[in-house]
Amino acid sequence: MSTAQALDPRPWRIWASFALAELVCAQGLRANSSDPTAYNAIGVILAQRREHAEAVEAFDRARQLAPDFYEAHMNFAAASLHFRGFSQAEGAYRMVLKTRPRDYDARLGLALALRGQIVNSNFDALVKESAEHLATAKDISPDRPEAFYNEAILHREYRAKRYDADADLLLAKSLYEQFLAKAGSQDKYSNRVKRAKEQIVEIQMIVSFNEEAKRERAEAEREAEAAEREERADLPK
Repeated sequence: MSTAQALDPRPWRIWASFALAELVCAQGLRANSSDPTAYNAIGVILAQRREHAEAVEAFDRARQLAPDFYEAHMNFAAASLHFRGFSQAEGAYRMVLKTRPRDYDARLGLALALRGQIVNSNFDALVKESAEHLATAKDISPDRPEAFYNEAILHREYRAKRYDADADLLLAKSLYEQFLAKAGSQDKYSNRVKRAKEQIVEIQMIVSFNEEAKRERAEAEREAEAAEREERADLPK
């Protein structure tokens, strides 16, 4: 294999384009240190380079300079989620929804930010509110699959462990199936499609196991009752 064949030049070209873009943004900030669009652009570059902590700082600076800067709030929220900064992401998504209540991505993001903060003390409230935002997202854009996938997670990983297990598991299975139908063969959903298929199989196994266990318990109870009746019948009158 030749050197030309062994080395793919594309990563270097991508890196060079990021470096050039960052240089342009830096020059813009030297000319105007209060330019929110420049900070937002730098944040995008840093996020693409996986320098997520620095990206969060850049996005936050952009939204501080321009409180109505939609992209900066959304980018800050998404970058915060990457670091499990759920409360910070929640605040940014709520700010967006004040002026854009029908924004699908903000509704979805807020549902995820809330889900990430669920603990025993707030379980009922945050599960309920997260579900409400997912329902709104589905109403806004019924053909998009993401809300169905995340609602399935809410039932599978949270509600089924606290409420009616089989009912929530079956609802999760239905939501995963709806997600698969809407996601189709789109490459961007491939990992979630694989996970959804695995979950459908796992849920069916759990539900079948639970149903068999219920049948066995019911049969054992019937046998115990029959034995008790026989004992009572044998007692001297």
